[in-house]
Amino acid sequence: MEKSKRITIRLSEEEHEALILKAAKAELRISALIRAAIDHARIDSCDKKSVPLPLLRELNAIGNNLNQITRHLNFGNPIDIAVLSGLAEIEDDLAALRGQYAD
Repeated sequence: MEKSKRITIRLSEEEHEALILKAAKAELRISALIRAAIDHARIDSCDKKSVPLPLLRELNAIGNNLNQITRHLNFGNPIDIAVLSGLAEIEDDLAALRGQYAD
C-alpha cells in the first residue's frame, strides 16, 4: 500500500525519548510502531470527569517514575538494581490499579 499522507506531531523530550525506546525495543522504525499502535489501539470514550482523581494521580506518579528511569538510561547509565527495582515497582503499582479499578 502506498503511503502518501504525512502527519506532524509535537512531543515533549520525554515523550520523544519514550517513543524511540519503544521502537528500539520492538525493533521497529518509529513510523511502523505508530502504525501498529493505530491498528491495535483500543479507544474508549472517556470523560476526564468520570475518571477517579486518585487513579489519575497514581497514573501520573507512575509516569513520572518511568520518565526518570528513561532519563537515567538515556544518559548512558547502566541498567542496575535501582532501575530494575523501579520497573518492578511500576509493574506492581499497575497490577494493583488494575485490580482496584477493574470493571
